[in-house]
Amino acid sequence: MNSLSPFKRQPNSKTAGILSRLLLVLFFTAALLACSLIQYSDGDDTFFLQTALARPGFFDFVAYLTGTMNGRISTTAALWLVFSGPIWLWRVLGAFFFALFAALACKLAMLIADAKTPRSIIYGHKPPINNPGVFNHKPSTLNCFPLPQLAVCAAFLLVNVSVAGYAGLWITGSVNYLWPAAVGLLAFWFPVRSLYGETENRVLPFACILPGVYVCLAQEQLAAVALVFIILITLRHIKKTPAAGSEAASGETCRGQEPLTLREKKGRPPLFLIAQCLCMLASFAVFAVLTLNASRSGKEIAQWLPEFAVMPFSRRVFISLQWLANGFAHHIKFLMAAIWTLLALRFLRGKKAVFAAICAVFTAVAVCSAFFPVLADTGLNDLDITKIVLHAPAPGDLDLFRWAAVVFWLVAAIATPWLLFSALKGEAGREAIVLLYLAGLAAAALMFFSPTIYASGERTFFVTGVLLTVVLAVLTAPYRRWKDLALACVGFVLLAALQLFENHAVIFAHIFS
Repeated sequence: MNSLSPFKRQPNSKTAGILSRLLLVLFFTAALLACSLIQYSDGDDTFFLQTALARPGFFDFVAYLTGTMNGRISTTAALWLVFSGPIWLWRVLGAFFFALFAALACKLAMLIADAKTPRSIIYGHKPPINNPGVFNHKPSTLNCFPLPQLAVCAAFLLVNVSVAGYAGLWITGSVNYLWPAAVGLLAFWFPVRSLYGETENRVLPFACILPGVYVCLAQEQLAAVALVFIILITLRHIKKTPAAGSEAASGETCRGQEPLTLREKKGRPPLFLIAQCLCMLASFAVFAVLTLNASRSGKEIAQWLPEFAVMPFSRRVFISLQWLANGFAHHIKFLMAAIWTLLALRFLRGKKAVFAAICAVFTAVAVCSAFFPVLADTGLNDLDITKIVLHAPAPGDLDLFRWAAVVFWLVAAIATPWLLFSALKGEAGREAIVLLYLAGLAAAALMFFSPTIYASGERTFFVTGVLLTVVLAVLTAPYRRWKDLALACVGFVLLAALQLFENHAVIFAHIFS
């Protein structure tokens, strides 16, 4: 038995599958109830967009918004659909996209998890060969045990409520963030499967082209991340493919051994992947031209951060790093705490006490910051993002404690990919997991180029949260005992309670004062 393998006995596959699907149904129901509480408001973009919708015709509406607000063609088209119909249409679609994201995130995570864990280690025998060249994972208990699905659903409670709220439950925010995120996962369903030899159908994978184009015309962070990933998947096919007839290509491994290294040769990407990559490149080029509209950029600078145009490069780097540290300290720290806890458990099983201690320190600070806000004060707490920011914080504006907070959270954010790479040593999927995490960092760092870095608010960390959710689901995949599920429920509930407590700490302090 692999020393890193935490499971001891197999759960009932049918029972686990039913519970996993029931969890998804409950998540959809909860999302529908949450969306049903949302109304149109005259204090945000919904009022403006309803007014703009008075312009006749779909094309006029899209042309007007892409020329005055942003270059997001596909999300603007979706907004026209939402505001053209009754509000219940958005509520149903909102709940649907919540559930679609949860289902696809779990499935993609399981695909990576199966690729990095040979079935011989799970079941103790050589796997049947359905797809030569990869480790077979159909049918697999790993794909239906509810813990990864629980992790994906719980992730929405582990991020700051303002992130999930503004990006998932705010009408315009959901169309610009949640919907493209779910469609983006759909666009990568067949490309990711193609890496593991799972594209027997030659026609159906072409259906991923349309979602790929949609996400590249939807939102800056998601478009950039999606484009990089589709290029990397295409290059992976070109660089390395399993050599036919090799021992590893037969899918055979021996019990208790690490995954065999595939003997590889140069190959050619599937035709659908080439077409999808080219279409997404072209779509992103159109999106970039519309987004980098000089006239609109000038208006945004004047409206939100007037000094952005004359800000030196070093100052932009500082506010970007401070923004990243602040995001980890306030918006996704409990999601990161769950990831660090799972990494600590892996290191303990691998008898790497130093690495486990590092993860434990990161988790402890994240938890304690809910009670001691100074641990998460990076110098942006007093910034009013609803008004024009005449002068962004400078390095000299931070005192010793705030500098310590910035440095700690940056170290934690930057050290995590190293910890992931070390914890998953010997597992074939660790590169994919580390790339997902790095893409989450990059999505947050993209705000470096935007004068709306403060005005965009917490929702900009939703994309980072999406990618970290997949990482969390992959890390929970090997735990397939009912005891593991019960312990995970307790852990997620405690972290979610801390998140709720921190968000309402002022209210609680007033009640008990």
